[in-house]
Amino acid sequence: MLGGVLFLIGTIGLVLYVSFLVWEDSRGRRIFKTTRANFDRVVSKAYQTLVFGEIPRTYRINFFLTLRKLTHQGIHSLAALLRAVERPLARTSRRMQHAH
Repeated sequence: MLGGVLFLIGTIGLVLYVSFLVWEDSRGRRIFKTTRANFDRVVSKAYQTLVFGEIPRTYRINFFLTLRKLTHQGIHSLAALLRAVERPLARTSRRMQHAH
């Protein structure tokens, strides 16, 4: 269901964007020309940085170490939660079996 909604929103967004570009082209001038040019430069630079790895090595290493620590802590917390929930559920299950 969520995938269908996202697909519909994306399709509507693309149709609106293309419609806007066609309308803008028919007028013969761009709205917010300098702002859009600056934004295009920023997006292009961000794309190059992400794709071609121009991020400094130390930042990349620190990012992956932090991501690894967060993942490890998350898994550890989930395991502790499962252990804490398992005992009361097992006791309840045994009581229910003996009651019948």
